Amino acid sequence: MLNTDLHNRNIRAEKRMSLSDFYRNNKNYGKDISKGKDLPLDFLETIYRSIREHPILSFDASPEGEMTADRWRALLKEADEDEDYALMVLHGPGREGGR
Repeated sequence: MLNTDLHNRNIRAEKRMSLSDFYRNNKNYGKDISKGKDLPLDFLETIYRSIREHPILSFDASPEGEMTADRWRALLKEADEDEDYALMVLHGPGREGGR
């Protein structure tokens, strides 16, 4: 959702998610995921800045650069079948297209 919020041209700049919004929305996922503790701000800030500076793009994205429903289903299936892939898809300079 952050990727869409930051990079969708239909969202006005003043409505885009700020770092503080992202932190508030993602700091604690309960006892099963974050053991009831807040995730470290620097960890969430790193994710936020990475997505802000390097939009997540799919090699099967639509011409408008948006994730297609078929591509999303394929990514979920691949993540379900490959534990390493499920952990994180790295992106950034020189890593376009995922892996």
